[in-house]
Amino acid sequence: MKNFYSFKSRKILTANIAKLLATLALVITFITANAQYCTTNLHTYPYVHGGYCSLDKSIDSVAIIGTTLVNNAIGLGDSTTGYSSYSVSANLTQGATYVLYLNALCEGDASAWIDYNKNNTFDSTEWINLGRNTFHSANVSFTVPTTATIGNTTMRIRTLLCCNPTNTANDACTNFSSGGETEDYVINIVAPTSIAKQINTVNIKAYPNPTTGLLTIALPTNEVASYQVFNSIGQLVINGTFIDNKIDLSAYQNGTYTLRVITSNGVSTQRIVKQ
Repeated sequence: MKNFYSFKSRKILTANIAKLLATLALVITFITANAQYCTTNLHTYPYVHGGYCSLDKSIDSVAIIGTTLVNNAIGLGDSTTGYSSYSVSANLTQGATYVLYLNALCEGDASAWIDYNKNNTFDSTEWINLGRNTFHSANVSFTVPTTATIGNTTMRIRTLLCCNPTNTANDACTNFSSGGETEDYVINIVAPTSIAKQINTVNIKAYPNPTTGLLTIALPTNEVASYQVFNSIGQLVINGTFIDNKIDLSAYQNGTYTLRVITSNGVSTQRIVKQ
């Protein structure tokens, strides 16, 4: 009798373990199947729009200034789906502030998201508003949360032809019927070290200085860089991305300004006199 119950108990235990393992396998399969970002049905093609926007609605170039993430791949990465994933990446430090640069080939809305909590979802709180413009060019500052999860995650950039539908915080996976493009990039979140290691000081010459208006900046060839100009009381008066390595101060009052240039190698700050 003892052996009978012992055998029966073992049989029941074995059956329960088998059921538990089967259930666990289903859970793991479900999690694995859903542990990915939305990459399909993001855009409706072909999209026909008259005028200069009939073909070029795509992202021209993307960069996080001062990092290794620079992509100048012009045109749609995939002309069928409008979606592309790139291997170029950047190391971003918890608590640090960066400038995201975007240039697009047509008027429209632009947005970015970084999956800081690595939940495979682009949450509305992770949205970076890149704004709306004609022949869109944006330089937008963003700060990595101190609570961002360490390790590799994804940044998404989206554009659409202005303005149907909208391109706002909740539209990381919305189907854009008016064309546009979606690009994903690898972001590696790292812990802070020291301020000295986070920000490199570089020496970039601006001439003539003093200037009557037009400044030339001596940048390395093909360098994607942005600039900020502050007046004598610390107010930002102009910022942007370099075109032909020039900054035009002709419209601004004579006086002393501070020029801040942000490059992939670091930051240069210098005093400029306009007269």
